[in-house]
Amino acid sequence: MKKIKWLFFDLGHTLVNEDVSQRKRIENAVSYLNSVSVSVTYEQFYHEVQNASRNFKSPFITAFSKFSHDDVFIPYPAEFEVLYDDTVPVLSALKNKYDLAVIANQFAGTDKRLKKFGIYDDFKFVLASSDVGVSKPNPVIFKTALEKAGCYAYEAFMIGDRIDNDIAPAKSLGINTVWIRQGYGGLQSPEKYGCIPDFIVNSLHELLDIF
Repeated sequence: MKKIKWLFFDLGHTLVNEDVSQRKRIENAVSYLNSVSVSVTYEQFYHEVQNASRNFKSPFITAFSKFSHDDVFIPYPAEFEVLYDDTVPVLSALKNKYDLAVIANQFAGTDKRLKKFGIYDDFKFVLASSDVGVSKPNPVIFKTALEKAGCYAYEAFMIGDRIDNDIAPAKSLGINTVWIRQGYGGLQSPEKYGCIPDFIVNSLHELLDIF
C-alpha cells in the first residue's frame, strides 16, 4: 500500500483471543454475586456485558455495577488467553512489508505476555497505557506512538476491535484505521458512534487483502 510505513495493533480481541478469560471472569463474578445473595445468572450478566459494549461503556465493570455496588475486584484470569489462529501467520507476512507496533490499554508486563506468545520480536516497539500514564482513547498515547515511529499520521494504520478506544481517536489524528470485528468491540456500531473506519474486517487474515 502506497505511503504506508507502520501498522499499529491493539492487543486484546485483536491479536489475543480473550473469550475464555472473559467467560471465566463472568462465571467468577456470578459466583460471587450469588454468594452474597444476589440472584443473577451467567446469561443475565452476559446480556449486560453486551449492552455495555454496544453503548461504548466498559463491559465488565458496567455489567457488575448493574447487580452490585460492592467494592470488590474480580480478577481477570489472563492465563486462559490464547492467540487467534491467524495471528502468527499474519504478523509474519506483514512484518516483511511494514514496521509493526502495539498500542494497548494494558497493565505492566505487556512485553512479558507477548514473549510468552512468541510474537514480541515481530514488533518494533510495544506501547502500553502503563508506560505512558494514559489510556486509550486519550490521543496522547497515539501521538506518542507516532513520535516513537517517526512517521506522519497518514503513513500509519491503527488496527483494533473497538470503535471508541481504537478507531475514533486514531482517525481524529489522521491515522488510517481498520476495525476488526472480534470480541465485545464487534458489537459496536460505527454509525452510532459517528466514526466510520477506513476498512472493516472480520478476522486478522482479511488484513492480507488490504495490505
